[in-house]
Amino acid sequence: MKLTDFDYEVPESLVAQRPLDKRDASRMLVLHRKTGRIEHCHFLDIPAFLSSRDTLVFNRSRVVKARLIGQRGTGGKVEIFLLQRLSKNCFECLVKATASKKEGLEFSFGDSMRGKILRSTEMNMIYEVELQAVDERIDFWIDHYGRVPLPPYIHREADGLDISRYQTIYAEEPGSVAAPTAGLHFTPEMQAALQAKGVNLEYVTLHVGLGTFQPIKTENIDEHRMHRESFTVSPGLKKKCAEARVKGERIVAVGTTSVRALESAARGLAESTDLFLRPGSEFLWVDALFTNFHQPKSSLVVMLSAFVGNREMLLEAYQKAVEEKYRFFSYGDCMLVL
Repeated sequence: MKLTDFDYEVPESLVAQRPLDKRDASRMLVLHRKTGRIEHCHFLDIPAFLSSRDTLVFNRSRVVKARLIGQRGTGGKVEIFLLQRLSKNCFECLVKATASKKEGLEFSFGDSMRGKILRSTEMNMIYEVELQAVDERIDFWIDHYGRVPLPPYIHREADGLDISRYQTIYAEEPGSVAAPTAGLHFTPEMQAALQAKGVNLEYVTLHVGLGTFQPIKTENIDEHRMHRESFTVSPGLKKKCAEARVKGERIVAVGTTSVRALESAARGLAESTDLFLRPGSEFLWVDALFTNFHQPKSSLVVMLSAFVGNREMLLEAYQKAVEEKYRFFSYGDCMLVL
């Protein structure tokens, strides 16, 4: 299929630039994929669509302050975006710098941390970078100098509110450079209400990296290659997922990153995945999906189209969301696909 098959238009005015005052105040479009029926609801209505025979799976990865701006000895600016940790002090980074030759380039962050570009990789603008702290507290200084890595369609600098709101309430394991945004809607009160109804809450970890937000650059989507992301699914959850359909129970993924973790585990993958779910892919464990609205021509829209099983149905649902003026992308409204 062609990349243009997954394009749609969303007005700039509908791209959410800030979170709502309350996490759980978003609207929710419900798409019944067997019939194409659409319901316009609110996130607070989600318990009505779940039961004690459902397992809701969250991604507990925590966003790190992955955007760092350093300075060369000559005064020039070097901006790095941490993508993946390779060792204690070495990272795979997206690098922006004006220097014509980047290998060997050295720069500093205040008086407490220095960086050096070691070598290029096979991917454009992505390098291996070494960071050294004066007192070996590398993670402390990354957090100190780093900035919340808001996506480029949010046209402002991150502020204090983003530190808490561009993070799920259950995030535990640092490693993501973008938030698993479907989970941003959940509050402790909602999780408690779901548990009181008998819904089983489970967790996976998938550290969001380049694989999730890297644009598709090939016109033929089958030629796109996903960047690897690390993930963990517990043996107990693997067993539960494998048994769920036999028992007539549903596995409901919160976010596309939870889908990738679960479906990678279902295929016997471990530790890291480059799984690209696209039309024709079989979903072995995931039965329903709670997600945000995604960018046109992204791997996430392609995945969602594959899950819905009908590209035209998904794009029609997105068009309805535009007509009804839903808020789009990371800080936007949500969607439940049943």
